[in-house]
Amino acid sequence: MRQLFAILRIITFISAAFMVLYGKIFYDYEIKGFEHIPPNGPLLLIYYHGILPMDMILFPFVVYLRDRRIVYSVVENSFESIPYLNRLTNRFAFLGPLERCIRVLNDGNLLQISPGGMREAMYSSDKTYELIWSKRKGFAKAAKEAEVNIVPVFTTNIRHLAWTFDWIQRLLRPLYEKTRIPMVVFLGGFPVKLTTYIGEQIFWDYGETDQELATKTRLAVEEQIKRYQKLPLSTWDAVKERFCGKETGKAKQ
Repeated sequence: MRQLFAILRIITFISAAFMVLYGKIFYDYEIKGFEHIPPNGPLLLIYYHGILPMDMILFPFVVYLRDRRIVYSVVENSFESIPYLNRLTNRFAFLGPLERCIRVLNDGNLLQISPGGMREAMYSSDKTYELIWSKRKGFAKAAKEAEVNIVPVFTTNIRHLAWTFDWIQRLLRPLYEKTRIPMVVFLGGFPVKLTTYIGEQIFWDYGETDQELATKTRLAVEEQIKRYQKLPLSTWDAVKERFCGKETGKAKQ
């Protein structure tokens, strides 16, 4: 049995190393602010959701290589309605519910969530990188119930990984809103420069409501977008950043 566990650890390490290498070669992927992620203890990471969430895929592998920790992920609830796709989720990526999020955090783990989910992935714009969270506050409730802090996370150029066709998305949106089945037409992903910025921890207190904590988190992510994302920016500019190391565009004022 020990030999089996040793083999599994080796396979996991090799898989993580391969994915980190892939991220470095294809996207020159890097993380800034890693010091805000402790080597142990629970933390809730809140992301902006790109059309292809490569940051939420690559980041857990980097954490595993550094700390040998598993980063759990909450995926879109609409996946449950897609035949067979929901079977692809495992014990490290789950559909919720809130109680499981709290349990994962209470067990001392890292948990990553994108409150915007598929709606943000499909209908946010590479011209503005706007958050589409509606009034979602479940993540804030989970943080308060588990008594853990929140860390805002944003990855530059994540929206430029793929092209979406706005007129097609406008036509498909009513159908998505009715069925909650993800419907997106895109072309990608391109080898753009990806840099994940990890913000300072957001502390909760007993006196604030779930909505107040959610709003505070939203403002923190929006501030990251304003500070780090260069706009206007074309996909070609983002690719040049990857291969030429030259930032193009300018930050929003």
